[in-house]
Amino acid sequence: MKTSKENTHAFIVRIWIESQETKDAELTWRGVIEVVDGGARVYFDHLDKMSAYFAKYLEAISIKIGK
Repeated sequence: MKTSKENTHAFIVRIWIESQETKDAELTWRGVIEVVDGGARVYFDHLDKMSAYFAKYLEAISIKIGK
C-alpha cells in the first residue's frame, strides 16, 4: 500500500499577464509550473497549455481523467 507521501505530488504554479504593447492588445497569460520534488520547470504562454501539462502528468502516473 502506498503511503500518503507517495500519493502526493507538489507543484509551484506562477501565472501572470504579459505587458501589453497597446491598450487594445489582447491579454497574454504566461506562467511556469515547477515540480517540487524533481525541480523540472515547464513554461507556458496560454492557460490551456497549463491544463494540458497536468493532464499529461496524471496520465504518465497512471491516473485516468475522464469526461
